[in-house]
Amino acid sequence: VYQSNVVDPVNFAYDLARMGNMYGVCVVAPENARTGHTVCVTLHGFYPNLYQFEMLGYAEVKKTIRLGWSTTSATKPRMMAELKAAFEDEENPLRVPDATILREARMYSKEDNMLTTSAQVLKTTRHFDLLTACAIAWQMRNFAGVAFADPREIHRVGRLREKAQSGERRFR
Repeated sequence: VYQSNVVDPVNFAYDLARMGNMYGVCVVAPENARTGHTVCVTLHGFYPNLYQFEMLGYAEVKKTIRLGWSTTSATKPRMMAELKAAFEDEENPLRVPDATILREARMYSKEDNMLTTSAQVLKTTRHFDLLTACAIAWQMRNFAGVAFADPREIHRVGRLREKAQSGERRFR
């Protein structure tokens, strides 16, 4: 579980790459809305297993690659329903050992599935960020492969982050 409201998007990208490398260059799927776009673009520059969505154009037949996960009014209800089904699976239930995620899951309701920006909703802080991250992670099970991280790569990403923090933005 990673939770922070103070880390900037560039440093978050380095953190995701470091953690991804620790777990065998696993698929990383940050949300691509708002500051998440910066995370995705930065991560795309040096991490090899960033989730990408390929979609066909509406006006003309061409493929567009979108970096990161898009939580939309179409994807959110489906991903939350699939996560709920995983929790409730009688034979092999999903086990989440984090108390905060489990608390968010218990508080989550059908109305929270709606993406809205009305003033009434903005007054309440029902973002469910950790639960949403858990649901995105559950969606990534279909895109996961088996890989092994090179320990040198983990340290290289750490050095890249240190350089980025100090203002040096060159990549090798």
